[in-house]
Amino acid sequence: MLRTLDRVLRGVGEPGGERLQGVAVRSLVALAVLLAVVYGASLGTYGLGHTGDQPWLQLLAAAVKMPLLFALTLVVTFPSLYVFGALTRAPLAAVTMLRLLLVAIVVDAAILASLGPVFAFFAASTQSYPFLLLLHVLFCAIGGVVALLVLQRLSAAALPAAGPGKQQGMRLLTVWGLLYGTVGAQMGWLLRPFLLAPGHQFTWLRPRDSNFFEAAFAVLRDLLHGG
Repeated sequence: MLRTLDRVLRGVGEPGGERLQGVAVRSLVALAVLLAVVYGASLGTYGLGHTGDQPWLQLLAAAVKMPLLFALTLVVTFPSLYVFGALTRAPLAAVTMLRLLLVAIVVDAAILASLGPVFAFFAASTQSYPFLLLLHVLFCAIGGVVALLVLQRLSAAALPAAGPGKQQGMRLLTVWGLLYGTVGAQMGWLLRPFLLAPGHQFTWLRPRDSNFFEAAFAVLRDLLHGG
């Protein structure tokens, strides 16, 4: 798995992505799940260090929810990519689109997994719950932006070098990447808590209320006011 991960990470930096040609789809899926579990477990360390309710269940829940977050977001958004790709005659087959997206998701998950120890360090060294929430959002944003850049690079290599189809395909994947990020943010809100707030009882899911963007501004306000 480590060799496959190294092959993927080095392959996205090559002009044609030659290293990626032999990587099977199932290997990409397995890598994405494994890396997401690693980052989810890093989030779960918060409960271990803050005498939270059922800390080991918190860790397990976060480890399970992170790969579920990636999978559900892809399931929700991929049909729109396929339909609009067909309508605009973007020269990418559905299987090719899926492969490009899986590579981008692996890169996203790898960045998050690599930042997992950083999050665990701050979780063990600070009492500020709003700070840790925003740190988690920041890490997800960093991974998402890099994944979008990777998706653009790979699609540029996969699309024909000439003709209007290349530009249409590039624009389509860019817009879809933004849609994926927006849906992913709200999906994460629906699957919360990843970090159980101090004093709360453990629960696998919280009641649906508000939305991610409203909650993010509220957490930022709490942090600036000394939360």
